[in-house]
Amino acid sequence: MGSKDYVKIDRGETVCPIAGDGLSKGAVYKMREPHDHEAQFQHELAKVARELADLKESVHKTRARVEENGRRIAEVRFSLQKWGAAIAALRKNAPSDTTLADMRVTEAQEAIDSSDPAAFGKAVAALRVLGLDAGELYPRLAQIRRACILRNPRFLEKI
Repeated sequence: MGSKDYVKIDRGETVCPIAGDGLSKGAVYKMREPHDHEAQFQHELAKVARELADLKESVHKTRARVEENGRRIAEVRFSLQKWGAAIAALRKNAPSDTTLADMRVTEAQEAIDSSDPAAFGKAVAALRVLGLDAGELYPRLAQIRRACILRNPRFLEKI
């Protein structure tokens, strides 16, 4: 006689065609829309695809930053190696403080011999600036005093 198929009216409302199963004939019931599993799956799949694309982009940016930082580190390391080599070469070729002190004493003695008070004052000042300890500085100053006494006593007041 009648089928149990529901007649769809509007907005999910259906009219019950027959009585039975706890329903009244001709009554209007709100029925749920049938669940579309495929549409939900496609929606979830699209969401996962977007998240995956975002992750890929994030990984790409991070990889680019890591590569750039690696290049910078390599440049800095190379620069430090160059500076280290240059400093080592300077240390190797640079005279020690005692050698410089001996050179200043020689300059002072030459200034005494040539009667050049400006050069003498400059040599003595350079000797004091070297930062030698008292055990190394005072014997050199005594050597200069002896040279002044023997060669040109007027330089004694400049020591």
